Amino acid sequence: GAEVDAKKEGERELEEAVAKAAAKERAAAEVEHAKALEAAVETAVAAAVHATRMEDEAAQQRRLQEAARAAKAEAEKEHAASLASAISDMEAWTESSMSKV
Repeated sequence: GAEVDAKKEGERELEEAVAKAAAKERAAAEVEHAKALEAAVETAVAAAVHATRMEDEAAQQRRLQEAARAAKAEAEKEHAASLASAISDMEAWTESSMSKV
């Protein structure tokens, strides 16, 4: 009887040890999986941030180009206006000079 009990006790301890080892392995696998997920999320977030930054830079570039175009158009308009003004001043001066002669 005592020998059978000891054998059963040994088997039970072995089963517990195996169960504990299996549980430990599962926990380790879950930790690894969680770490891998975390790394994947970090990578995705970094990629999204990078994409957003690139979009922002592209948008900023477009805004700068549009502002430059608008400024250039404005400058050309101003230049044309001041040129026209200078020409009419010259015409007026020429006419007044001619009328004095």
